[in-house]
Amino acid sequence: ALAHATTPAEVTAAKGRALAEQCTLRVHGLVQRLRGKPRKDRVEGGA
Repeated sequence: ALAHATTPAEVTAAKGRALAEQCTLRVHGLVQRLRGKPRKDRVEGGA
């Protein structure tokens, strides 16, 4: 995406989009990890 961007505004927009995507994926992964942990702990504690 950055290679095709010609104006500084396009470059900035492309960088922002890439950063937003990374943040979303990172947050999504953290949420999934946090959601999975209590379940594991509960199962281990019950067993």
